[in-house]
Amino acid sequence: MTKKAKAIYLKAYPQGLPRPDDFVLRTVDVGPVGDGEALLRTVWMSVDPYMRGRMRADIKSYIPPFSLSEPLDGGAVSEVVESRHPGFQKGDYVVAFQGGWKEYSVAGGAGLQKVDPRLAP
Repeated sequence: MTKKAKAIYLKAYPQGLPRPDDFVLRTVDVGPVGDGEALLRTVWMSVDPYMRGRMRADIKSYIPPFSLSEPLDGGAVSEVVESRHPGFQKGDYVVAFQGGWKEYSVAGGAGLQKVDPRLAP
């Protein structure tokens, strides 16, 4: 079963400081959840200084620029809302660098790290 999720895309590479109209909110399909995967609900996104460099396609960098056809990506803390992965269960919190700036994403276990939500928001 697929799920609808809101996702933030870079609409245009900013000229100067990023402005709200450089971004666009779209609704995307997420899923279905396959064997060995989990459905994640994004709770917190990490916004880091290196991301500003990814908003420019005209400079060389150690990391490629954001694509205008994919949601922005970065680190996130997410809650597992459905799991078909033996290492994760519903209610677990994980840190991941995948899925993009979306309300929901599907991920395999690689790159997911459980975190204790009582330690910090």
